[in-house]
Amino acid sequence: MMGNLEDMIPVMKQVFEGGGVFRLYPRGGSMLPFLRPGQDSVVLRAVRGYPPMGAIILYRRRRGGAYVLHRVVDGDGQGLWCVGDHQIEPEGPIGMNQVIAVVETAYRGAKDVAWEDWGYGLYRWAWKFAGVRRIFLKGEGLRRWIKRH
Repeated sequence: MMGNLEDMIPVMKQVFEGGGVFRLYPRGGSMLPFLRPGQDSVVLRAVRGYPPMGAIILYRRRRGGAYVLHRVVDGDGQGLWCVGDHQIEPEGPIGMNQVIAVVETAYRGAKDVAWEDWGYGLYRWAWKFAGVRRIFLKGEGLRRWIKRH
């Protein structure tokens, strides 16, 4: 489903209350390279318990109220810490009362990416380390610079 996310939240919550799932097409680039805006989508479901490390959640920021789809990289008694795959600094703590949904399935184009897939498991494990993200992002920046010049 496409449209204004703010308008979709009540519908999404109603779908979750009925036990259903909701397909979302992310627009921003914060989850690159995993989720490509305009190409990929995710299937969201209601949160059942504490999301595991590596899970992608939809939550509402305390400041500004923006809805964000980011990966859980840490958690403690104060809440969750999340970061976009295309970012370095995690944000948090994010309280469970801010979490709207968790990604059940991701689609890269038409291909579904299973949580259990070993390649995706390796990606989730490696991506939780800021150093890995930093190396990738610097490499991406260098690649774009070379392409422009």
